[in-house]
Amino acid sequence: MKIGHKVRRNFNLYVLVNSRMRVMGELPFVYEHKDGYSAIEAFAFKDSDGKNVPCRESDLLRNVLLAKGYLNLHIKMWAEGIAEYLFFIEEFQVDYPWLPDWVWKAVKRQSIKIREQNKLKRG
Repeated sequence: MKIGHKVRRNFNLYVLVNSRMRVMGELPFVYEHKDGYSAIEAFAFKDSDGKNVPCRESDLLRNVLLAKGYLNLHIKMWAEGIAEYLFFIEEFQVDYPWLPDWVWKAVKRQSIKIREQNKLKRG
């Protein structure tokens, strides 16, 4: 299976997130099989099509999927805090300087969206 640049980049980021952040949560289901796909191949299937395929590196895949959810939750929480003027994005960037630019762009986009939704609610 050919793994695209974006999938490889994201997979490697989630491995890093898992090692640098205190990732917590319920471990996702992974179909274990000694002759299954590698963790990155199984991740590519899950990420693109939502398919659970047999995986021979099930622990690594579980940790990557858990880290993905964990980072997405943090992006959402950070965006909410920024949208409510409780934090500045720079505070998070100082704490997590190793996160790539696309994470901070996602936080900014979501915080703007939340502010716009809040304006509509308040009238």
